Amino acid sequence: MKTTQECNSTKVSYCLLLLFSVIFLIGCQQGSKKEPKQEPAREREYQYFEINKVKGIGGSKTEVLEPEVIKAFTDSAAYLEAYKSFCISLRVWKEMEAGLGFSTSTPTNFKLLNDAGVDIVNTVKFQGKEEQEVKIAEKVFSMETGIKESIQKAIK
Repeated sequence: MKTTQECNSTKVSYCLLLLFSVIFLIGCQQGSKKEPKQEPAREREYQYFEINKVKGIGGSKTEVLEPEVIKAFTDSAAYLEAYKSFCISLRVWKEMEAGLGFSTSTPTNFKLLNDAGVDIVNTVKFQGKEEQEVKIAEKVFSMETGIKESIQKAIK
C-alpha cells in the first residue's frame, strides 16, 4: 500500500506533467497560427489625359487627347509620372512656339484617372508634393537639346 507521501508525490508529478502538456499544446497552437499573408503591392494602371487648347479658324476649343497608360504602385507615383508628361508637353509646346513662331495646340491641364475611373489630380496629396513638382519642372525645362536648336540646324 502507498503512503500518503507517495500519493501526494504522484499527484504532484501528474499535475506537473499535465501543466507542461497544456503549456506545450498552447505553444504549438500559437506557433501553427499563420499570420494573414499580406498581398504584395501590385502595380496599377492609370489613364493620363492631356487637355489642350486648340486654335482654329473659328476660334479655339478644348481637346482631350487619347489616354496614355501609366503604371504605378501608388497614386502619388502615378501623379508624379503624369506631371512629368505634362511638363514635357509644355516644353515641346514652348519650343515649337519659339522655333516655328506658332503652335496650333497648347497644353493647359491634365487628368489622371485611377482604376475606378476617378480623376485624382486634385485629390492626391503626399508630403513633399510641391517640392517634387518643382524638381520635375526644373529637370524637364533645363534639358539642353530641344526643338528650336533642331529646327535651326535643319534650316542652315
